[in-house]
Amino acid sequence: PRVRRVRRRAFLLQLSSSSSSWMSGRPCSARGPEAEDEEEQRPLKQSRMEEEDLDLKVPFGDSLSALEEAECLRFDGRSAVVVGKVRGSRALLSLTQKAACADGEGLVRLLPSVGATLTNHSGHEYSFYDVRWGGNAYAMEAIWPAAQWQIDRKKPAEYDLLEETPEKYRDVVEAFVAERAEKDSDGWIDAVASGRKEADRNLYKDDDFVVNVDTKWQSHEPLSEDPDVRKAWRGKPWTRDLYLLAVSTKRHLRSLRDLRGEHVPLCEAMAARLKDCALRVYGVPPAKLRLFFHYVPQFYRLHVHCTRVDQVNPGCEAERAHLLSAVVDHLKLDSDFYKNATLPCKLRHTDRLFPLLSAAAKDDAPSSKKDDETKKN
Repeated sequence: PRVRRVRRRAFLLQLSSSSSSWMSGRPCSARGPEAEDEEEQRPLKQSRMEEEDLDLKVPFGDSLSALEEAECLRFDGRSAVVVGKVRGSRALLSLTQKAACADGEGLVRLLPSVGATLTNHSGHEYSFYDVRWGGNAYAMEAIWPAAQWQIDRKKPAEYDLLEETPEKYRDVVEAFVAERAEKDSDGWIDAVASGRKEADRNLYKDDDFVVNVDTKWQSHEPLSEDPDVRKAWRGKPWTRDLYLLAVSTKRHLRSLRDLRGEHVPLCEAMAARLKDCALRVYGVPPAKLRLFFHYVPQFYRLHVHCTRVDQVNPGCEAERAHLLSAVVDHLKLDSDFYKNATLPCKLRHTDRLFPLLSAAAKDDAPSSKKDDETKKN
């Protein structure tokens, strides 16, 4: 009964208020001024409720200060994965670094005002720099003077996958390879293979080959020949990007095509030294390594690439990379395996080799006339 009286009293007050409002000529609301005030405040209350509800649904507001017990699971300089806790629950964060400029034109406009520090010079057209502006840092390779084929290799390009039979190699490709190999050998390759240049990149040298730090390993700390400096490299975080190169000193060994059974000891020695350098200098064990040849190679002097197996590098695709261990097995089974094999060639349309191989492929393609005759027969 008391509850009923309270409810009835409240209802009468509402009527009274409504009646006086109507009598005074003010707009009349069946719910009274208190209800009107409540109606005006409802959007604000609703907004606050939505904000509070959103705070419960997302981990962070305008900062990451709620993150506790953070642990970095992966970091490569461009992206990272972090696990931690937010309000007692586990949170998994994936971060990707955004570009310093919105587009290439913006970057080009900035370059004249950017500072650069020379870190290495090949003695020929290749030099390397640390480039910084604001909070941004780049490792820069400079090719100067740059040949047209080097410029073309850096452009976005369309690719085709062609087959190089032993006949096509003999009739079409080998003359091209001989010309390129001669030019390559007269440049930085002989200088590197002989030890005249890039001594700070050299990790091993004998009469048959050298082992060098590849120029693509741009996260490497400043290079040095000092043994004490090199001892400090072992196990460093940037060894995740390991990239070594074993380069033959013999000019007649230009690519996979030139390997025969007699070269098995050379291949095995290259493998052993690459594994030794990776472990001794950088602390990376053999089971973590991928050793392979490229075909088609970037330059025509036999060389073996060595990277970490958990890194996906350009050129380790199935159509281009040939594992060193598989190459050795093929040569043991058949001394002339790579002389007689049909090899896949992934080529840019701008590669100088592309028109030669693609023209040969068209010559091999059966004409429609021949197809029609075959069908009739």
